[in-house]
Formats: sequence, structure tokens, C-alpha cells
Amino acid sequence: MAATALIRFRRDNPNPTEFPNGEAVVATVGDEIRLLNSDNTGVLSWQIDLVYTPPGSGTSEASPLIFNNSSSVPDSGAITIDEPGGYRFVLKVWDAPNRVGTPSDVDIRNILVPESNGFLAPPSARWPPPLPPLESGLPGSKPDENNINGQPYGWAGTGNDGLLLDFIKNGGGGPIQDGSLELSKLVDAEQYRVVGRVDAGEGAPKYLTPLELGSVVALAGNVSMSSGNISVSGDWTGSTGNPGMSTSLSAQRRIRDISVDDTDTVTHTVSMFGGGAGWEEYAVEVIVVNTALTQVLYQKSIRVTVFRDINGDRTEPIVKPIDDDYFDVSGHELEIELSDNNLLATYTNNSGSTVRASMYIHGTNLGV
Repeated sequence: MAATALIRFRRDNPNPTEFPNGEAVVATVGDEIRLLNSDNTGVLSWQIDLVYTPPGSGTSEASPLIFNNSSSVPDSGAITIDEPGGYRFVLKVWDAPNRVGTPSDVDIRNILVPESNGFLAPPSARWPPPLPPLESGLPGSKPDENNINGQPYGWAGTGNDGLLLDFIKNGGGGPIQDGSLELSKLVDAEQYRVVGRVDAGEGAPKYLTPLELGSVVALAGNVSMSSGNISVSGDWTGSTGNPGMSTSLSAQRRIRDISVDDTDTVTHTVSMFGGGAGWEEYAVEVIVVNTALTQVLYQKSIRVTVFRDINGDRTEPIVKPIDDDYFDVSGHELEIELSDNNLLATYTNNSGSTVRASMYIHGTNLGV
């Protein structure tokens, strides 16, 4: 009988546990787990590779991790799970000594450790590529390497065991918790910040936490996207007791890292809200650094408030600083102007040298 590979995991410590044959395992940091083979019939030599470990793990990737040229019992030895994320293992078996030629069979299977938010992040499967699924009928086909609890589809899953489905159900469509979105881990994270109010129109707008943004969306009558800009609109009549409002997540309303020579200007123009009587508030942020990108020279965050009457006509803008650490810095100026239905933010560089400037504008519309 030809040698076959189908990984079986066993937890040695704590709470010794024999996991089912051919199943991915959800573990906890601190677990000591070893990799075995489900059936060693015909196995005369073997090799175990650890092809992915999560960032920060003290366990190094290794191909091979361990091997034996004259043994019929594959055994990785106890491996300490020390970081959240995925650990990806490859078991190769031969029906001849000394691992000669192509392996008789191969299996790939993963250990998954929940992140701090409870989600499971599968390891990279870039290399080696995943094995063909059982449904394909192809040679070497195996159960999905992320088949937690034996569900057959791994990433898609059939319920809460499906990694992507679990994320969509609990992250994309479920409650939003403070801290569940770490902006520092997003590329160009500043563009994802949302300015708005959750206090019935009182007080100054601020950057919303994920939980506060969730409360805004929960009250919304409409969520839409236009030209890459997400808008959330509430009850404009106030009949539900909630003030009419909309908030824009202004991913496209930015100028990023543009060179500005001495005495030159750069203007950031955005379309303003429309509608009946209400308040429009825009947070404008300018960040200026030296050309070597090693020093912040100027940073200004201001709030621009405009009242719009029942006919849609606007008052002169009220401009106030959100932070004024750089309010009196010489050589840099920020001016605000309304033109037709546009808000223009103009930065002027009089510092005596070329600088790099980034500008962001986020808008909130509050109906009355």
C-alpha cells in the first residue's frame, strides 16, 4: 500500500487533546502542539516543513523543520504557539528510505490562533500553493487546509467556522466596537477618518470612533457612495427624534505629498453639500514637512462652519482652529474661501525653501 499523508495535530500541554485526522486546529497562545500523520502504513521516510509563522513568532520557518530517512512515524515534536495568527505545515511521506525522489504523498494543514478581536487570520498560502480540493478528483487532493471543525470549504466555510464568512458576519455586518479598527495598520490611514456629530447637533464635530460611527450608521436612512465618497444620511424631518444629518467619508478629498516651492501656493477644492436649511461643517487639515520627509514644519487643523438657509444660500464661513500648536508659525499660511458650491483651502509657502504638503478635507452636513 502506498504511503499517505494526512496531518493529525495533538496538543501536549495544557489539556492534552487528540484532534481529528486531517483537520485544521484553533489554538491558544501557550499551547504546545505536535504534528503527526493519520496513517503511517507504508511510510519509510518523511519530512515536515513549517512554511509560515505569524509576525513576531519566536518559531522560525524552516524547510525542513524536521525529517527522518528511516522512520515510519512522522512526529514534529512539541511546538510552542507563541503569537496570534496562522502556522502552516507541510507533511511529505515516502514509501522508500532516504526521501528519494518525489514524495509519495503530501498534506498541508494549519494551526490558527485568534487575533485580539477574535478573528482568525489564515497564514499566507502563496508557496507552496494549496493542494487541490477533494471535489476536484485530482491526484493529491486533500481537505481544505483551513477546514476548522471539519467543515469542507475552509475560507468560505458553512457557518461561523468559515473565516471570511465569520469576518463579514461579525465585522462587516455586526456591531462595531471601539478598538476593532486600528487605523495605524491601514495604508494612508488619515483618509479613512470620519468627522461628525453624535450629540443631536450640539458641540463641535470630531473624529468619530468606530463605535460612534456605528451609531451614526444605525440611525441612517440611507448610505450611498458617489465618486468614491461614502455618504450617510439620517432623518431630515426629525420625525424619529434624530436630527437630520449626513457625514462624508472623504477618501478622494485629499492632496497627498505635493511639492510646494517657496512663495508658491497649492489649493484644495471640494464640492460642498446642498439641500435645505442646515449647517455645513468641514474639517481642513494641512501637514507640511521638509523635502527629506524628516521634520514636520507646519500642521494646521481648522473647522469651517457655514449656515445654509431654507433657500440654500450660505452665510460667510466661520473659521476656528481645532488645534493651534502651529497657529503663529511664520512662513506658512492657510486661507479658506467659498466659491459657488466649492470650498477652497489654499496653502501658501513663504518659508524660504521647498516643502512637501498634504491636505485633507472631511465634511459633515446637519439639517435643521
